[in-house]
Amino acid sequence: MKSPKVTVLMSVYNDERYLSESVDSILNQTYKDFEFLIINDGSTDRSREILESYSDPRIRLVRNDGNIGLTRSLNKGLALAMGEYIARMDADDISLPERLEKQVGFLDADSSVGVLGINSLLIDEDGNVLEKLQRPVTHDSIMAEMLTENRFVHSSVMLRKKLLKMSGYYDEKLDMAQDYELFL
Repeated sequence: MKSPKVTVLMSVYNDERYLSESVDSILNQTYKDFEFLIINDGSTDRSREILESYSDPRIRLVRNDGNIGLTRSLNKGLALAMGEYIARMDADDISLPERLEKQVGFLDADSSVGVLGINSLLIDEDGNVLEKLQRPVTHDSIMAEMLTENRFVHSSVMLRKKLLKMSGYYDEKLDMAQDYELFL
């Protein structure tokens, strides 16, 4: 069996409220060569039932025996990921239909890019746009701003898996900002 080009990696912990919408936004991507690796991190709400209701063959569900936390769940997923590129997704976020297609096209066209983020919209519970998160686009401007704050929306990034392997994945000593540390 041929490995997919992209692994979309999502960790889920008690995220039933927006989970279906989030999963659907990935399954409805215009780009189709991906696996959707979802780590259920010991959810005690309806997340498990929601995830198990999907029959799409691109979905691979992994269930942790208990809650081990986001960082360890992501590392577990990275070790299982088959894609050349890793697209992060959170269970309360929505990806526009062309997200993967555009990101794969960009990474395929420029092998010097290792991490690719995108602009994002911060929306409220009703879908109203609260803020447009515009991010720097050149390497120099990204690096300058990364000195003071994380300029990537974690669930919008696509990374080359080989770079993640070289870095040793996420630092499991960190419960928060594990993405910021990884990107530095």
